Amino acid sequence: MMPVSDKQIASELLAYEKMMVTAYAQTMTETNCPELRQGIQQLLNHSLQNIVEIGQIMAASGWVAPRYALPDEIAEAAIRARQTNQNLQQAVSAWQAAEASAGQQQGARKQQNGT
Repeated sequence: MMPVSDKQIASELLAYEKMMVTAYAQTMTETNCPELRQGIQQLLNHSLQNIVEIGQIMAASGWVAPRYALPDEIAEAAIRARQTNQNLQQAVSAWQAAEASAGQQQGARKQQNGT
């Protein structure tokens, strides 16, 4: 059996932490419990920090060569992020308006039925 290299171990740890970030983020969106969300947020932050540290070790060891974003790429990503945020805010507002309307209609039906 061939020995496992430090580079392979680091790559596996990095992949694992990335997988956990995805799992934690998804779990946070599926819970209504503030205490649970806070605990998951701490786990998420810990995994994100682990990713940074593993990446630094891998770069310092010469196993990966980081690619730095160009200023135009950063500006483009910021524009996309702002647009995504605006779209999300519009969707949330529309959802809240629909919920409020449904609540008002339900209240009006109760009044009509005398309950």
